[in-house]
Amino acid sequence: MPKTARTERRAGAPAIRIPPGRAGYLRTLRDGAAALTRRRAYVELIEAERSSPQEVVRVLAALSEFNRYRIVDLLSADGVELSCGAVGSALGLSASLVSHHLSVLESAGVIDRRRNGLWTLNRLRREELSRRLAGLQRILRPDPS
Repeated sequence: MPKTARTERRAGAPAIRIPPGRAGYLRTLRDGAAALTRRRAYVELIEAERSSPQEVVRVLAALSEFNRYRIVDLLSADGVELSCGAVGSALGLSASLVSHHLSVLESAGVIDRRRNGLWTLNRLRREELSRRLAGLQRILRPDPS
């Protein structure tokens, strides 16, 4: 029985005429395209998880000031949310200085601030800090290849 050409239809795509003996070739092409699409999606996911060099530098600049580092250390206790006054009294700093440092840390993405009545509570954003500092881990780790 002689082989005849067949027509393949896919939703939203024009019909493709497949010559005899080429079905395997087309399947290989389709599988290759799917693998390429999966690879692109993986690369895009990795790129999205990476922080930009500007973000890393911003975090490092925010943490380079001694009092801001002390504030982050104070907020690093598990589940701690502290007000500006509580941070100031714990570290012996004025309210205006603490407020300034908290604003710098918030703009760098290190802490999160939320209003609770009259108070503004501050908490450490561990996941975000970890993601942004992962760039340093890549620099310090030797290339496996």
